[in-house]
Amino acid sequence: NVALAYFNLRDVDQTVRMLEPVIGQFDALIGPHYDRTIKARNLLAQAYALRGDLDKAIDVANANIAALERHPPADPEDLVVSRLTEAKFALYAHRLDVAESLAVPGVAFLAQKYPGPNFLKTRARWILGETLVQSRRCNEARPVLETALAETRAQSHDTPNTNVAEILDSLGRCRVLQGDYRGARDLFVQALDIDRKALGPSKASTLRSEIHLAWVDVLISPDRSTLDALTRKREALVTALGSEHHPVVWQYDLLIDSLADELHVPRADSEQRKSAEGGLERLAGSATVPRFVGLNSLS
Repeated sequence: NVALAYFNLRDVDQTVRMLEPVIGQFDALIGPHYDRTIKARNLLAQAYALRGDLDKAIDVANANIAALERHPPADPEDLVVSRLTEAKFALYAHRLDVAESLAVPGVAFLAQKYPGPNFLKTRARWILGETLVQSRRCNEARPVLETALAETRAQSHDTPNTNVAEILDSLGRCRVLQGDYRGARDLFVQALDIDRKALGPSKASTLRSEIHLAWVDVLISPDRSTLDALTRKREALVTALGSEHHPVVWQYDLLIDSLADELHVPRADSEQRKSAEGGLERLAGSATVPRFVGLNSLS
């Protein structure tokens, strides 16, 4: 419970320090399939993911899935949620085939179990929709995301909701892929307004919305001044994430480098570019650099 309090304060390192020995004690005393063990391990996986340790996050999520498959829970939703957790981390790592194979049955299960608005169901829809965005399949992604958006708004009413902002961001990047930069900009503005009201100006999710808005501004007005405005956001992003060695920073660096190449202005340092490419290739298990659509979610 103390680790959860630290997590909610986004003190991720302290969360990890507290949870790692606690989970070992749970395993030894009551077993890896015990409800509290599963919840603690899921929290540790989320903390690893926020810190950028996606390999560790996926390993921990897999440990939960294996424990629940060996000892099937009374409520099958527990196993579905653990698989959706792994799907989200696989999505972040750009292992899109894994993410889709886990998200599709998860969405189907929760849609059948909860015919009305439900938080888990809408989050599952977002995971699937964002996976389709990253797969550059926007014609399939948009109806999934639009359904998730309507359901999430029905639950949050007029309260600023970061899940609404996240779905708007995904839909905005679909518009970018389809060449509708003005439409994308409108969605990014809405997402940023929600994040600022819900989280404040310096949080990682807010910075991501700012970066995507600045990105589409470069696409609308491709000149050095708009690129410079986007480039200046790097220091704040690194500060919010706590490290330069983070997948989201690598994505950001390659995004800037790609835009600089298109504008024929000085590109990123070759070593910085090589480091970012190598890190993302390793995470994806790919011999080529994954083509991310914008930056990973920072929820």
